[in-house]
Amino acid sequence: MITSLLKSTLKHPILTENQFLRKMTQDICRKIYSIINPGHSFAPACLPELSRRLRALADVIDSGSFSAADPPPNQATTTTTTTTTTSLTAATVAAITTTDQTKPQKITKIKVRREFDFSRFENRYIALELLYLGHDYGGFARQDDHPLETIESELFAALHKTRLIPQAESWKEYKYSRGGRTDKGVSALSQVIALKVRSSARAGEALPLQDKEINYPWMLNRVLPKDIRVTGWSDAPPDFSARFSAKHREYLYFFIDQPPPSSSSDGGGEASSSSAPPQQLNIEAMQQAASYFIGNHDFRNFCKIDITNAKSWTRVIMDCDVFPVSHCTWGAGRQLVAFRVKGTAFLYHQVRCMAAILFMVGKGYEDSSIVQQLLDIKQTPQKPMYAYASEEPLLLHGCSYDVDHLQWYRPGSNHKIVREKLEEMLQSHLIRAGILDAIQKRLGGDEVVEDEDKKTSVRGVSVHVKLEARQVEQSLEERLAKHQKVLDENGRVKLMN
Repeated sequence: MITSLLKSTLKHPILTENQFLRKMTQDICRKIYSIINPGHSFAPACLPELSRRLRALADVIDSGSFSAADPPPNQATTTTTTTTTTSLTAATVAAITTTDQTKPQKITKIKVRREFDFSRFENRYIALELLYLGHDYGGFARQDDHPLETIESELFAALHKTRLIPQAESWKEYKYSRGGRTDKGVSALSQVIALKVRSSARAGEALPLQDKEINYPWMLNRVLPKDIRVTGWSDAPPDFSARFSAKHREYLYFFIDQPPPSSSSDGGGEASSSSAPPQQLNIEAMQQAASYFIGNHDFRNFCKIDITNAKSWTRVIMDCDVFPVSHCTWGAGRQLVAFRVKGTAFLYHQVRCMAAILFMVGKGYEDSSIVQQLLDIKQTPQKPMYAYASEEPLLLHGCSYDVDHLQWYRPGSNHKIVREKLEEMLQSHLIRAGILDAIQKRLGGDEVVEDEDKKTSVRGVSVHVKLEARQVEQSLEERLAKHQKVLDENGRVKLMN
């Protein structure tokens, strides 16, 4: 650039007339001189003065101290420049940098992102149907203090990025609702949310038909993570709520059924005879126990008590069953067993508690009648202490609504892309499963030296304690009384203050 050439040229301690002329053409010098001294003709004798002025200009360029009041380069300068070196203006710099006609300067344009005007478009109140694998997320609902991202936070980031919703102080402005609030690690096949989004219709125009509207699933899937997919959308009536308008919800919980290995190896050596493999699940006993859940029951012994949000612990289970998943099998007799439960609503961790009890029944640790005992609040007023079943095998299989409320529109092109992405993920998981199975078979064929200390071979093996013999949690009545006491004490403190 010419400016860089001037600065490098003029910073020499001694600059003769011949050296200067070799570095600067006479046309450039004449142009610069005419700007600095309007009305005066350029002559070679003027070079020492021009050199002195340009040194001062180089110093100004280095310091970056330009005046905001300097006129733009396209305006004529009428004020005669004084002999003071600080009177050089930005017009001088512009003249210097634009004089080279052989190499035009490249102008970098700064793109300014304009604010999107949502008032130019109509709003549309819709329901979105989505699926997600929740293993890497901190649950569905947004949690500001959680280290992991949630499904909801990713979804709203995509809605903002695609300019389907504006930034708002409160989600109430979107008329937002969710069909279910899944926990950390839980997945969903048919989660439903409802909210107001931008339509393609301009302000004042009628809303288009669904096939003429914005392809909401395709647009959102472009920016969502690959394990969160929108599968369809529907218009929603004004009084619709994804939570309270649901007729029922259905969950699936998966168990691994692996029978004890036979004494003869099938060549792969799946397991060592010295190991303690899991027992085969008694599916018939689990089915019998699951049948006791059906109906209207008090499920306080099958949930995590939440006295601040729940007002009643009675829930209606419409259907419940346990069955083998025939198309999901693997080596060594491994097979998936599914627990399916359908109900109008569920308590906090209710499905995971139900699954934990069924697993005990399937393993033979408890009789199927334990479900009846825990549902009988008079017989079992306090919940025995037991761990919830893991969250990873739990799937929100679907939320059901009246046909009058929702009529799903699932674009075929988007549906095809979603299935292709899921197939890629499935194949990746199958490959990993194959690798792990090969490792297990290889290790199963190894010769193992028995430990001299027999205690080390059983270390970590826990003995099941019957539920009726375990310690119990506080009763619901005790929790409510304690909670009311805290509320009364806080109320007295506020009155005193």
